[in-house]
Amino acid sequence: MSDQKDHTQYRFQSEPVGKGRLVLSIIKAYVANHPNASYDELKDVFPDALQARSDIQFSEQQVVFAKIGDIEPKETKRFFLKQSELINLSDCQIAVSKEWNHQNIQIFIAAVGKLGYAVSEA
Repeated sequence: MSDQKDHTQYRFQSEPVGKGRLVLSIIKAYVANHPNASYDELKDVFPDALQARSDIQFSEQQVVFAKIGDIEPKETKRFFLKQSELINLSDCQIAVSKEWNHQNIQIFIAAVGKLGYAVSEA
């Protein structure tokens, strides 16, 4: 059986990154440009459907990001949780999901393209 995992690298403002780090970088950039953004405001810009509309799902928490306190203990491996990866919003701290595949990353890239974020394959 061959390895079906997608190892595509993407470029957004820096060196090539994988799918999860791409999402992390874009959300960090958005928050840097909107420092007063709240959790609800960010969910309007990056709704969970961007991640969840995929046939391939491993996590029960099908979200783009979650509040730190809302991440189930068994799901922590599926989020960027290092201190440098956490994102502070006006009303809480969030962690971005690592659960991206070829299908849902294309949905995400199309959505952020409409926001003016240029992403290309590396």
